[in-house]
Amino acid sequence: MHEVIESDWKHFRNNLDTWREHYLAKVNKKLAAILADEKLNDTDRFWKLKKTCDQKARILSDCFDDIRRSTMILRLAAMYKNKIISSEDLQAFQDESIKQIENW
Repeated sequence: MHEVIESDWKHFRNNLDTWREHYLAKVNKKLAAILADEKLNDTDRFWKLKKTCDQKARILSDCFDDIRRSTMILRLAAMYKNKIISSEDLQAFQDESIKQIENW
């Protein structure tokens, strides 16, 4: 793993809140759809909601917990794998960082 350059670190830090909010907006819409699903009874709706919350919380933790310069590539790779960020988002980073993220 290469040392993270300052411009990559700065871009990463400056975009974390935006990426998190976009992710959670999608999650909240999914949760609202589960709550509104009239095909499910209340019990099934509850358990489906809980399962989805647990899965999405795990992804949130993998992507946004323990933010340090030394974990940046790992966090970005998790975000990329979970479609929180796109290939276009990665283009703002140095080529070496992009290669590591895409190959993680």
